[in-house]
Amino acid sequence: RFLVALGCRWGEAVALKPSDVDRATGTVHIRRAWTYSPGSYRIVKVKGKGRRSITVARDVLDDLDYSHEWLFVNRTGGPVRAQGFYNRVWSKAVERAGLDPKPRIHDLRHTCASQMLLAGVPIAVVSRYLGHQSIATTERVYYHMQRGSFADAVDAMENFLRKS
Repeated sequence: RFLVALGCRWGEAVALKPSDVDRATGTVHIRRAWTYSPGSYRIVKVKGKGRRSITVARDVLDDLDYSHEWLFVNRTGGPVRAQGFYNRVWSKAVERAGLDPKPRIHDLRHTCASQMLLAGVPIAVVSRYLGHQSIATTERVYYHMQRGSFADAVDAMENFLRKS
């Protein structure tokens, strides 16, 4: 639910600390990401436009545990690692749900963007929300979602010309 609501990358989500969340304003500050290099994990700068703040529904934030160093922790209280989460949680949940094709964790980011675009959120806003380097990236990845907007544009112009 958190990954869909924020549309953030996996590495960004699991690098969040409780201090990155302002529950009073419903804001999450994306400041860093975990990445894996052969042999170890390390914290890196955020991809794309870098650091950003995202406003999220408060009920999504109310479901989180703020009592650890990291916002999302594994069974031992350490930061969640992609492979462990995939093996112990994600793949089992996908299997139980009978999903085919099997979604990737990153598909939750696409779900966020797609739902925003279907709801009429301007692509420039979606691009900034996702932290894309350029709106061109968002347009390239989600072009197919914009087809309905062309029909809306035609309708708007048709209505304008009728009134002229």
